[in-house]
Amino acid sequence: MDENIANPVRLAPERSRGHNKKRKTDQGLETDRGPQADQNDRSHPKMRIGVYARELSVAQMGTPTEAAEKAAKYGLAFVPMLCCWQERNSTARRNSKDLKAYAEAFTAAGVEPWIWGYPWAGRENEFLAATEASIESMAGLCRGVILDPELGYQFKSSSEMRARLGAVSLVAGTINLLNESMGLGVTSYGGAHVQARFPWEEFRAGFGSPQFYTAERPDMALGLARWGELYTDLIPSIPAYGPNSGLALDAYLRLIGDRVPATSALRGFIAWSWPQMGPVEWSTLARWSRVEQGAR
Repeated sequence: MDENIANPVRLAPERSRGHNKKRKTDQGLETDRGPQADQNDRSHPKMRIGVYARELSVAQMGTPTEAAEKAAKYGLAFVPMLCCWQERNSTARRNSKDLKAYAEAFTAAGVEPWIWGYPWAGRENEFLAATEASIESMAGLCRGVILDPELGYQFKSSSEMRARLGAVSLVAGTINLLNESMGLGVTSYGGAHVQARFPWEEFRAGFGSPQFYTAERPDMALGLARWGELYTDLIPSIPAYGPNSGLALDAYLRLIGDRVPATSALRGFIAWSWPQMGPVEWSTLARWSRVEQGAR
């Protein structure tokens, strides 16, 4: 997610393949949970629909109560809220004063509050400190963490060793921050097949959320095939802006669903992002929230 773009906008590599369980290991807590399925319909869980929030404010989302009412009305299962943004030479906590209020409102409305962050190789300790502080500020209400490694972990931005070791450290450290009610996800480039200089195996944990905002059929199929090698559970990140939003969004989600490999299950979608959501996007996501997981 490129923060500089106005309208676009988550160790244990092998062992984390989306089995929706958490267990103790010799490296601490390990989780493969994604957003929870409907507890009243365990045999036929519905799609887990989320919308990313970058700025928690009345201007962007309404009051906490208003945001929660909208999320519940349109069938959202979870809302990932930005907690940390890193660049090569900086670490910034985000929304630290507002996370608790929105988390309380979402929880009261039956919507899971999650957090997400954009990390940079070599700054893992700062990222983990910011993430831990954000979880603590939510007073036990945080239900999961999504890591969004992109430019900062490309080998062209850092040495390959630093990127790989940093990814292992980041995932392991994040897992150790989670309790039994929390999950983990990883989102990054949808075109994983053309991003060879990236520590994909080291970020193989929890559910996978390939970002597809403008991808077309061939690249989407190849990208999903690679993501399917890494993650059992997929919750793709999809656009609330650009040519594939609005009236085109439903067909775009079907296009993604049709290309999810047999090695993985389609568990839902996460839209980027709240300010770009209009009536058509909200209605489209509401319809998909009633579709069974894995459906094409």
